[in-house]
Amino acid sequence: MSDAEAEDIRRVLAICFRGETELDALDIERILSLDMGWLKPDEAESAVQALIKAGWLTGGQENLSPIADFSASSTPLGWFPRPQRLLNPTTYVEGDRKSTRLNSSHRCI
Repeated sequence: MSDAEAEDIRRVLAICFRGETELDALDIERILSLDMGWLKPDEAESAVQALIKAGWLTGGQENLSPIADFSASSTPLGWFPRPQRLLNPTTYVEGDRKSTRLNSSHRCI
């Protein structure tokens, strides 16, 4: 995993959870697709499930939280994530810069 891949995910989660500790999956999907325009609605659903599977989000579908506090992640003006990094995220491993990428056969759809 490159630092840029993990940073994209940290930034996305910091934006989604700004001022919130928990959101349900549908709220995150809405933020990713309708509010921010980063993904199509069906892609947003897949991305949320992939982030859960990769360990970036924890909890149930009705009360998801980021696995860590990413609120300190800064987002440069004009930045947007690469959709593929959300649809096929690297696995979150605390303190490990060498996380592994889930292959597409393990993604939740």
